[in-house]
Amino acid sequence: MSNQPTEPAGADALAAELLACYAAVRDLTARLRAAAESGQTDDLEALADERAAGVQTAEELLAALIAQRPVSGAAVLSPALTDQLEAELRALLSEDEQVRVLLSSQAQEVPRQLAELRGAHRGLGGYQRTAIDPSELVDRSG
Repeated sequence: MSNQPTEPAGADALAAELLACYAAVRDLTARLRAAAESGQTDDLEALADERAAGVQTAEELLAALIAQRPVSGAAVLSPALTDQLEAELRALLSEDEQVRVLLSSQAQEVPRQLAELRGAHRGLGGYQRTAIDPSELVDRSG
């Protein structure tokens, strides 16, 4: 029998759960990006909410994993598993930044389109004034 604590097995289970959670969040991030790129705005809010819930779960799992670290600061996970978690987190953060840039650029697109519409509206207003023959106007003042 070993005198080693049983925490690493629990930590390994938490790490596996965290990896699965990261994978689910990355999948939701990819779906969110695809919806944004294809203009499926109806799906964006639901996907963003679902993704936020996944991120919250990942944060809770990470906090639980950190809480298992002994006071001595000794590693709870193997270096390979730690590297895998760090790589997944880096990939997730990179994808998150890409989605933020995409959504930000689309958010800036709307004001530009509105400005174009206002310009077109002003142009149409001027066109309408000159398009009507003044002789066709009826004086209704009295």
